[in-house]
Amino acid sequence: MRGERAVFLAACFGAALLLAAPAGAADPAQEQAIQAHLDRASKELEAPPGGGKPPRRNVEAAIKEIEAVIPIAPDNDYAHQLYGYAVFLMGDNDFAIGQFTMAIRHNPQSAESYLGRAFAEYQACYTREALLDETQAMKLDRRMEAHVIPLEKLKQRVLDCRAMIAAANAPQPRSNPSTPNWLDSIVQHGIKRTQCYLQKINPNDFACW
Repeated sequence: MRGERAVFLAACFGAALLLAAPAGAADPAQEQAIQAHLDRASKELEAPPGGGKPPRRNVEAAIKEIEAVIPIAPDNDYAHQLYGYAVFLMGDNDFAIGQFTMAIRHNPQSAESYLGRAFAEYQACYTREALLDETQAMKLDRRMEAHVIPLEKLKQRVLDCRAMIAAANAPQPRSNPSTPNWLDSIVQHGIKRTQCYLQKINPNDFACW
């Protein structure tokens, strides 16, 4: 499932690059440099022949290109969109959600950014938000309808996420009960945030973070 979404996201972003104009550049030379960085990042994030995700080294190279752009053009929505996709591929769903949100903030008409955020939310168990963002993506561009996550898969994801929460909350034996596990606080924070997001209905409210 995730591989299929990664292939489509790459296609979406490749098409979006043709329309993306670097924002906030001070002069034509800087605009050209920004576009060159984004061109290289987009190339690195292309799916390999036959489909699937790009190699990790390509994604890391893309991130370096994108991170060269954002400090000088922080309002470039396509840079944030690419950044969201890259970190999504690296498995950091929460950071991806934040970057897609930045892209949407700078370009509320970006159906690709809403769809990208939906995929990250789906992976992170924020299924209500994923459904809302997919709906918004389709409102902005009906072509997105062919690529959204099917409702049945969203419903199954809810069940899977609840099962994961239940398993994480179950008592775990320790070899030495007197030794605190430093992961406990991180795991519990993630569980609480996921539980919060399962109840949320506003995808722009990040009170659970």
